[in-house]
Formats: sequence, C-alpha cells, structure tokens
Amino acid sequence: MRRTRRLAALLSVGAALALVACAPLKSGPAPTVSFGNANPEAQQLYSLVNDERAANGLGSVGWNDLLAGLAQSWSDHMAGTGDYSHQNLDAVLQNPAFAGFSALGENIAHGGCGLSGEQLHHAWMNSPLHAANILGNWSVVGIGVTCNGSDLYATEDFGR
Repeated sequence: MRRTRRLAALLSVGAALALVACAPLKSGPAPTVSFGNANPEAQQLYSLVNDERAANGLGSVGWNDLLAGLAQSWSDHMAGTGDYSHQNLDAVLQNPAFAGFSALGENIAHGGCGLSGEQLHHAWMNSPLHAANILGNWSVVGIGVTCNGSDLYATEDFGR
C-alpha cells in the first residue's frame, strides 16, 4: 500500500510537469520498437490500456513502433539520468519523423523494478490527468519500460 501511495504521488508530480520542456529530441533517425521486441511490462500495459478503453466504451488504440521507440528512449533517458520529467512533445512534433501526428500525449511513472504493468496501470488510472490520456482521443500508443538498478521508469506515448 505504501508503494502504491508513493507511486501515485510521483505520478501526480509527473502529471503537473506535463508541459515542461526537457531534453530535446536527438537528431537522426527516430528509433522504433516493435510490439514483439517490447519489454513484457510494456506489452502488458498495452493490453491493459485497451481493456480499460473497452470497459469505457472506447475503441482500442493500435501499437505504434515509432511511438514505442520514443517511449522506450525516454524511459531509458530517465533511468540513465535520474531526471523524472516529461519530454517536450511540441519539439517531438517538429521532428519530420513525427510529421504524421497531429497531437501527442504522455504518461510517465517512476517506482521500483518490482512493479508490474498492472500496478503501473492502476496508479495511472487513479490519477485524473493520466486516466484522461489513457481514455483520450488517441489512435495509437507506444510504451517503454526500463529498470536501472532498483528504479523503474515507464512511458506511454499516445498519438493521433
């Protein structure tokens, strides 16, 4: 229970920072991650996102390899630097590789490496801003999860 409260507190701080500009997107080809190569927790989160959307009468979102690469790169960045913050999605949209998107949204989480995808999903759903992303007007999602020592960083990047 203490772990869930701590994660929920971290998520609410992360939601408040949603518009903060962080590290710029690296130039060069954007990385991609196929569903089959995604972390097992990322795969579980993808299923949980679509289960949640179905339970709320919404259509599913597809897996997007480009957004998964963006999410995995951001989770890796946070794990490597300890900088728990949102990336600058406005800058991402300026990258020609993301020209096919009209909008992006993001959920991030930080907790212990023992957290399951289900625990992460429940924490996000207990945060109104994160739940709004999960249930938002999106067509695709990419998810990345990284553990660094005992710290887990997770990113869900939604797009339309």
